Amino acid sequence: MGRKRGFWMLIASIGQVGMTSAMAGETSLPSVSLSQPAAESPSVLPPLTPKTGTPVQVLSGTGHSKLGLTGESTVSEAPCATCGARGNEKHSRKDRCGIIPKGALPDPAGMKFKNLINTQAQIGSAGLLFFYDCEWEGDTDKLGRTAITRLARLTSRVRTGPIPVMIERTADPVLDEKRRLALVEHLVLAGVIDASERVQIGYPIDPGLEGLDAERLYYSLRLNPNNQNGMGGRSGGGRLGMFSGFFGGGSAGGAGR
Repeated sequence: MGRKRGFWMLIASIGQVGMTSAMAGETSLPSVSLSQPAAESPSVLPPLTPKTGTPVQVLSGTGHSKLGLTGESTVSEAPCATCGARGNEKHSRKDRCGIIPKGALPDPAGMKFKNLINTQAQIGSAGLLFFYDCEWEGDTDKLGRTAITRLARLTSRVRTGPIPVMIERTADPVLDEKRRLALVEHLVLAGVIDASERVQIGYPIDPGLEGLDAERLYYSLRLNPNNQNGMGGRSGGGRLGMFSGFFGGGSAGGAGR
């Protein structure tokens, strides 16, 4: 028991001595020498050249600043007479006074489709000025009944403006000239003095149908719902009776004509 007590008293005295020496500044830390690396010579950087930008172009009558396609200011910061100094705030943060280069904004939706429709309509209007080969009675210079009606309607338009009248060109130039003179005579009698210069011979802008499309349209125009054109057999079957008539099918067989 006495030994333990003496041991603890020894430890306490050592701690008290350490604290006293620390407070007195007698405790010193061991010095550690660190080896410093050799200093390197600093690298020399090239001098910075100032960036030369495009000067601001002041435009008269313009408002707030606008950035061009290259990111450079093309309009001065001077306020316009309409918006004032804080025009962007008055226009819901939209600069309506700036200059937008042509082509920077896309076309509205449906614009290309609208242009296509307008082009088709113009081609159709130009087609009304043509008198096609199928509108004449065979290989003659006499117009059919439908063409005569259309010519009467077209005459009023020709009298009011410099509108040409075209005749579809055929393989016979003599026949084309006869048809041209026939139309010239009709227009002169209707009051068109320069009809000889108006009526020309050429090729139509809208060509007709060819091949199977033309054949299908031809038969669809000739046939009626009752199939009474005599082109099919008795059991040919509705509008498709022409096939049985051509190939001799059906109970009666043979072509109608």
